[in-house]
Amino acid sequence: MAMGNPSPHEQIVVLLGNLEDEISRISRHKVTDQNWFKGIKKASIAKSFEFCLEAYRRDTSDSAFFLAPSVRGICEDLITITYLQQLSEREQNRVTILKSKLASVEATEKQQRFFESERPWQPVVTYSNAAELKQQLTAELKSIGENKNLWKKGTPFPSVYKMAEATKLSEVYDFIYNISSDIVHFNARILLRMGWGEDPRDVSFSTGNFSSYYLNMCCTYGLLLFLYQQQNFDLPFNTDAQEIFLELSALLSYEMRWVESVTFEELNIEPPSLQDRINRRLQFDKNMSEINET
Repeated sequence: MAMGNPSPHEQIVVLLGNLEDEISRISRHKVTDQNWFKGIKKASIAKSFEFCLEAYRRDTSDSAFFLAPSVRGICEDLITITYLQQLSEREQNRVTILKSKLASVEATEKQQRFFESERPWQPVVTYSNAAELKQQLTAELKSIGENKNLWKKGTPFPSVYKMAEATKLSEVYDFIYNISSDIVHFNARILLRMGWGEDPRDVSFSTGNFSSYYLNMCCTYGLLLFLYQQQNFDLPFNTDAQEIFLELSALLSYEMRWVESVTFEELNIEPPSLQDRINRRLQFDKNMSEINET
């Protein structure tokens, strides 16, 4: 019996597979004191790609709820790295090193307090001069920002929101952070949404009740952010890979529904039909074509 045409999802799985060798090539990195920033760009694109593979290749949506928070970190990588590309190469590397060291010092302080409370007998890494180190690292970060006039005087680093505004990614930031923060932080709506059943007054709570929603969220926005990173990061992808990125972008664009943060279904509202979505898309394309011709 003849097989039908592959679905957009299946086509994306194939295209992502075709990118594996090129991503492996791009991800290799010889570390020197002059290329720390290039290293985090490569690490970010590798993480983003592997997230897409994990989401798209899953045979089941079970436990997708617990995969979804990673979208937030991928979004923050995109915004921060895009923003830091305004700096000189030397400054990019220096900021990368300073931020890494500062994060390490701050993490050891927090882990020390936790283990002193929960497991005081367990040895953990500490910095004897943590306060002095933090002061030095913070002061240098402030100096770089002030000299380049890239972040507010007196602050060691701008907020992600400010960087998103400066890089014209504020709409992406607002939406992705909203939809992912719903999962990461306490949210009564999300907890109640876990309840599902034939009778809305007699429900069973489980993350599995919305698992297909969360898997679709991971696929759609994981791929969107991966494509943004490819566009924004100046990494030397070969011509074949660039063609694949264009195909991926087209397939994602023509999906008839991207996951919303608040859905028709959870509000017990009948969603628009597939035909209605198709008609809306065709009308949109027609309008854009007319605008481009004028």
